[in-house]
Amino acid sequence: MFCNEYLFAYIRTSGVPYWERMGKHSHNDLLEHLRAKRELPLPEERRRIREAAGASLREVARELGVSHTAVRRWETERSIPREARVAYAQLLEELRRLAV
Repeated sequence: MFCNEYLFAYIRTSGVPYWERMGKHSHNDLLEHLRAKRELPLPEERRRIREAAGASLREVARELGVSHTAVRRWETERSIPREARVAYAQLLEELRRLAV
């Protein structure tokens, strides 16, 4: 269904793909966006990554524009990130690299 949304957006905008209208200029950006949406670590792994990188709940929350309570809930399976999911997945990947 997600690909259909891009196709319909492409058609509705006179041939200008959605990701180009949103400031993205290559299919690699689209693929990275889709990978990040899919590849969110398990909740206990999210917390381990954050702590190993030395980041606090508040720092992660500030970076994502959400409350620290939201991040805590994402790390304890009480809720699932929705709007910030892609940004959260990308941040976790960067934190994982820092922790090594």
